[in-house]
This record gives sequence, structure tokens and C-alpha cells, in this order.
Amino acid sequence: NETKWYRNGTEQTNLANLTSITPENTTKGEEWIFSIRVNDGTEWSNFTNSSTLTITNTAPTNPSTNINSTDGTNQTNQNLNCFATITDDDSTDKLNITIKWYKNGTLNITTDFNNSYTNGINFNTELGSGNTTKGDNWNCSLRSYDGTDYSNWINSSTLTITNTAPTTTSVNLTSNDTQNRTNGTLTGTWNFNDDDTTDTEQNNETKWYRNGTEQTNLAN
Repeated sequence: NETKWYRNGTEQTNLANLTSITPENTTKGEEWIFSIRVNDGTEWSNFTNSSTLTITNTAPTNPSTNINSTDGTNQTNQNLNCFATITDDDSTDKLNITIKWYKNGTLNITTDFNNSYTNGINFNTELGSGNTTKGDNWNCSLRSYDGTDYSNWINSSTLTITNTAPTTTSVNLTSNDTQNRTNGTLTGTWNFNDDDTTDTEQNNETKWYRNGTEQTNLAN
């Protein structure tokens, strides 16, 4: 037998005598015809054409959605990142993306990114740390759209916001003697700060140093 392939009415001579062709030869919107003639050992038949087959759109590939914090600590002062590589078997397609953020299993924020991203892009978006509180469980979900079809919604794993250690600010040392003489009592004061805004100071430890040497008998 002999076969011919026609794309949008034009014979594809490089595909002659093939009975199947692989996906990399086709692009959505193309019209294909397969034609064949056979031989009985003496004579050839005429070429007979198939009906026309139109290549349709392939939905974007389901993303592998990931979540992390900026520095990996998952603390309240870190932004969260939702990211994935966005692909589509129709390599010329431009892709739009929708992100959903869930806090403790409840939808919190939805954002559309209608920016016609290039196929294969490494997409990333941030959720600001002002949205999070220690103990929250966060995950994000992503889907892409190629102008015709959507991928499925794919969820990330769950990330738990962890505690941020407090900081001590404005540490001051004063004497009740205005001239700092030996008859004065020394007092240390400080301010407490914590990125976990609901936290309060539960305990403290103090140290005293004389001429650069810690005075362990004065601890706490």
C-alpha cells in the first residue's frame, strides 16, 4: 500500500507511507486527511481519502501545586509562596491562572492572574505575612486556563504557621542615684515585642555583667 497525509489541504510528503503519526506533528485547529491506495500484486487502486479530522484543544496539564514560606521557617513574619510549573500540550497557548488560598480549610482569598503566561513558566505568587497567625493551617489551590479549557484544581500540601520567638527591645540600666554612685540601686528595664500579636510576656531571664564578666549569683 501507499499512504498520504494532508494538513489543511496540503500533502505532507515527509509523512508518506506512514499509517499513524505522532502528536508532535499536529497542532490544534488543523484539519487532517489520510489517503491510501492498495496493490493486488498487479495493479494499484485509486487513492481514497478519509473524512476530515480537526485537531481540537487539549486542556492545560494539571499543575503540581506547592506551598512554602519565604525562609522555610513557616513563622508568622514570613510570606507564603504558592508555586507551580504551568504547561499545556498545545505549546503555543498562553495561559491564565487562578489561585485560591484556604485557611483552616475555609476559602480565604481568590486571585485571578489574567496575564497570558508563556507555556512552561515557573509561576509563583505570595500571600503577605499580615494574613497569617500562628497555628493557622494554610494551603493553596491552582488551576490554569488556555482560553478554551481549564485544568483541574490541584491543591498544595498544608502548611502550619509556627511560633515566632519574641524580641527584647529598648533595654535600659538605671541607678536611683542620679550620679550613679555606689549607694545607688541598679534597675534593668526592657520592652517586649512579638510578631505573634496575641502573645504576651510569660516569663523572662536576666543576666548581670560587671566589667564584662557575668555575675551568675545575680541571674534572674
